[in-house]
Amino acid sequence: MTGSIPIAGDPARTTLRIGRISASGHELTRELSASLDWSPPRLSLSPLDLEILGYSCKLAGQIGMFRHLPIAIEAQVPKQVLKPVRLPWNGQAAADGMAANARFRGLLFAPGTWQGELVVEFSVPTIRIADQEARFDRGSSVTVLRGGALSCVDARLIGDPLSLLGNATLLADGRLAGAARVVAAPDTAGAIASRIFPTVPGQRPLTALSTPQRAAFDLEAMGNLRQIFLSLGKSGPIIQFNP
Repeated sequence: MTGSIPIAGDPARTTLRIGRISASGHELTRELSASLDWSPPRLSLSPLDLEILGYSCKLAGQIGMFRHLPIAIEAQVPKQVLKPVRLPWNGQAAADGMAANARFRGLLFAPGTWQGELVVEFSVPTIRIADQEARFDRGSSVTVLRGGALSCVDARLIGDPLSLLGNATLLADGRLAGAARVVAAPDTAGAIASRIFPTVPGQRPLTALSTPQRAAFDLEAMGNLRQIFLSLGKSGPIIQFNP
């Protein structure tokens, strides 16, 4: 990394050059040239076009030279192809198109003030588990950070034969809770539940919907990051899952 970061004195502009950024041994991006604007008492990052893990992104931000360092960051991922992503149960996901917008703000050294939003949209997403593939028309998720709680308030993959819905919340102390629903023809919903939990004996109860052509398999989760309890279907069996 070369360049200087002005945080005092008269207004100034500078360029910060970064050769490489890595995390957990994986290179995220390289060869960045960031333009910084110092306008007392605020340091701003001009909108920066970069590539992270092969995806085009735009990033901008500000930080104030006050107590606790107030900070604001905005990021945007323009619509582009989502490359295959590995999922649990030997699965993978991909999409013809993906776009995202994210915002973060708060006092850097006061986590209780942190607030953020992440909105992601997908076009023609697909999920493959083992030899089965499900193709959807569209998908989306909305995730918010408030008062030490990270919540995916709405996640959905919508298709004609099959839809997946869910939400989840993780608290700062590690406690979590969530719910997911598979909506499909009754036979299909039951088969999906059995495939995901093949070692659980007995039937996975389905939830009746307004039309007999559709039924839902509901999954509820509660616990903490070390121990999660899963309730399979309405009044169904409860199993323990250790991440």
